[in-house]
Amino acid sequence: MAIYLFFIFFVPTTTFGRDETRIEHVMDKFTKMYNSRHKEKVYRLFSELPYAKNKASYPEESLDSMYREYGELQSYKYRGEIIEEGIPESDYVHLFRAVFANSSKTIGIRVDKDYKITVFEFEDNSDHVEQVLGRE
Repeated sequence: MAIYLFFIFFVPTTTFGRDETRIEHVMDKFTKMYNSRHKEKVYRLFSELPYAKNKASYPEESLDSMYREYGELQSYKYRGEIIEEGIPESDYVHLFRAVFANSSKTIGIRVDKDYKITVFEFEDNSDHVEQVLGRE
């Protein structure tokens, strides 16, 4: 009987929030690497290196530019996910409200099963962002 209660009560609670925890873990790693300015380690967090076509200049310029414009990433808070009909839950974009030294931004990220970032973008002007942030 106890084994049945285990599956009824414990298993659902371990799967609830699993994606949120996985996404927050990746965001935490990104924050640490970004703030310590370990460019190569930041790029290893991504599923496919976004600079593959132009390895010579893009990595240096993009992170340096981001750091110059926004400064250190001081904190972030998970805000929700963009739910789109017909898209599997594993492909949802998860939103964080990020506070940088020079501004605040909403960041959308998607993580694959290997904990690699497949989408990382600033989402401030999206209708979906307003919908998700308005749920609180």
